[in-house]
Amino acid sequence: MKKHTFITLLIVALGFTYNASAQKYTETQLRALFDSISLTHKGYDNKLQLNVTQLSLSELVSSVALENNLNVSVDPSLKQSISYNFFDAKVKDMFIFLYLNFELEYELIGTILSVKKRIKAEEPVVFKPKELDISYNASNQFLS
Repeated sequence: MKKHTFITLLIVALGFTYNASAQKYTETQLRALFDSISLTHKGYDNKLQLNVTQLSLSELVSSVALENNLNVSVDPSLKQSISYNFFDAKVKDMFIFLYLNFELEYELIGTILSVKKRIKAEEPVVFKPKELDISYNASNQFLS
């Protein structure tokens, strides 16, 4: 049974690492990932008692990770100020909430969860050909 759980965790972790920047995950996909991670890292199942006001997103994630003994790397450019109350919410639920509300990207590397701002794919630029007003005068062979 332990071997089966480990293999499932490994497959989910590898798939998440490979596709982290390629797609936006649904809540169901994230919940499955954090449920599998929480089997080996009990800190994701801990309950939060937080009331934060005007705290940067990177400071919130770093302090929650430190308090719950989690290996988390946070991009320092996440400076958006937030104000939230998290009472009796699990740590993994907070991570899912932040992902869905703040355009974050998660990448799992071994036991380290990397948190970054999601890079939006640039839309291709569509060029419209310019209409040319050209006429040819056969009598004097002018092109204008």
